[in-house]
Amino acid sequence: ECLIRFGHMLPGGIIGNYVMWMTDANIARWDSTPGGKYSNEPQDLTFVYAPYRAIYAVGARFRGLWRGYGSPVDSGAYAVELSEERFQGQYEFKIDQPGQNGGDLTRLAEHFCFWIAETIDVPATRVEYARVNVNGIDRGLHHDLLTPSRDFSKSWFNDSDPQVFKHVGWIGEP
Repeated sequence: ECLIRFGHMLPGGIIGNYVMWMTDANIARWDSTPGGKYSNEPQDLTFVYAPYRAIYAVGARFRGLWRGYGSPVDSGAYAVELSEERFQGQYEFKIDQPGQNGGDLTRLAEHFCFWIAETIDVPATRVEYARVNVNGIDRGLHHDLLTPSRDFSKSWFNDSDPQVFKHVGWIGEP
């Protein structure tokens, strides 16, 4: 299934535009998946690195320990999974709200910490900024994160088959 949107105007500038399109059925499925907001089951969408590239059959889910979000269209942070092709060299990336959900008004502290680690050659998350738009709703500035994963391990340690462990979290996130 491919979604196409006509007449979608994007802001200009040097920051990339990440556009996600979901059908109403997939939004409803996102809300009704067993486990609800804590489910790691990706839901189908079309991802567009606007205005350059569209990637179909992409999966996304809410990410993070605190998932007190409403609809996937107007709130939340996402884990985005690509099954057949890479985006910026990776099969999975995270879209996160900068500023620790309002705790850092500069929206730079997290990025600065990762920059320090990278500067002293310590394995660190790659952080870039992107403007996020979901079904025509401008979600504003977000982080695009490369967090510990197979792609991360390959880029830092040249290991394409690492053991990656995930903490279950303080509220039992799967």
